[in-house]
Amino acid sequence: MCFFVNYTFGTNLAYIDNSINDEKENVKEFLEARFEKNGFSYSKNTIFKYENISYKIIQIINNNNLDEINYLTVNAENEEILNFIIINKEKNEMYIKDFNTNEVLKFTNIDKNSNLSTINYDLIENIKNTNESQGRFWGWSCGPAWYTPDGSCYRNCVYYAVFVSIDSTFDVYTCGNLPGSNPKLG
Repeated sequence: MCFFVNYTFGTNLAYIDNSINDEKENVKEFLEARFEKNGFSYSKNTIFKYENISYKIIQIINNNNLDEINYLTVNAENEEILNFIIINKEKNEMYIKDFNTNEVLKFTNIDKNSNLSTINYDLIENIKNTNESQGRFWGWSCGPAWYTPDGSCYRNCVYYAVFVSIDSTFDVYTCGNLPGSNPKLG
């Protein structure tokens, strides 16, 4: 299985050509395919509820690259894979695959993301200190529409990954061209 190839660089965010197998595999098959040469080990996990759905987030260590932290988010009831995150602290990059929307994103300069660095890139510890009123669990979130004097409509949007807003994605979008396939509107 090939991951994250043919991506285009932006300042801090790039959409990546989707080359990940989109079939909803079980967790073990997914991890064995992803880490077939490198091997992996489970680090820790937690189960939490958001909007009446139980989720499990699993931290996975790439045994041959300790600068890489991986997270897998699954539906806790049926083990359906929802999201996969790779954080590479050495390269200051984060890759996210959302299996529901088929979006694959690459974030650069993550060391400058105060929200990620404050939690030391530990999404599981962050979950333990978060409740669902603190933002979106996953995906794009856009604030209320605002208008310029000429009547143009805009929204401020940011990407969330496991309740962490990714600072580098904060940007202004026209109301008719919002990011992602299903942004949550405020």
